[in-house]
Amino acid sequence: MRKFERAGWAIGLGVFLCTLGFVFGRSGASTSGKDEAAAARRQAKEKAMVLASARFTVQDWRGADEEYTKAIEADPDDWSTWHGRALARVGIGDFAIALSDFDRAVELNGSMANLYDHRGVAKAKLGRYEGAVSDFSQAIAMKPNEGGYHLHRAQALEHRGDLDAALSDYGKAVALIQPLDFMHQVASQRLSALKARRSRTYY
Repeated sequence: MRKFERAGWAIGLGVFLCTLGFVFGRSGASTSGKDEAAAARRQAKEKAMVLASARFTVQDWRGADEEYTKAIEADPDDWSTWHGRALARVGIGDFAIALSDFDRAVELNGSMANLYDHRGVAKAKLGRYEGAVSDFSQAIAMKPNEGGYHLHRAQALEHRGDLDAALSDYGKAVALIQPLDFMHQVASQRLSALKARRSRTYY
């Protein structure tokens, strides 16, 4: 009886070890499968990002949009893919759709000043000047010496009718942007035009 019990225990242990090996074998295979799937997604994203950049360079906005969409499908938690697609959609002129992508990019990474600036541009294009000024102000708070942010806020303020604040920002933009930069010329022209307008108002 004892031999039988010992034999039975040995058989049971053998079955247990075989089962254990089978389970661990399956677990290892499952992990390996997950790793392969993750690697495939990573490769798909990298390929899409390279193609998106190439499309973007030649201003093929719709092509860039398609490639950034593939990158987002491969990795929906990367803020840069949402940002890239938003910029492509700005190029297309789909500002409302671009805005939702900018929102997602900011949700994923709220530490990038240029995300707020770019989202502010989209809002301004949609005539949402209050929201645009808020985004430009956030960008300026993060990078106060970025003249382009002051220029964009000045333009939004001017559209909103806040001319004194716009004058101040145009002045800061002129002081901060390099003279040979096109944005310096824009800021300088608007500053002169607003000063002349204010002068006619006073006299």
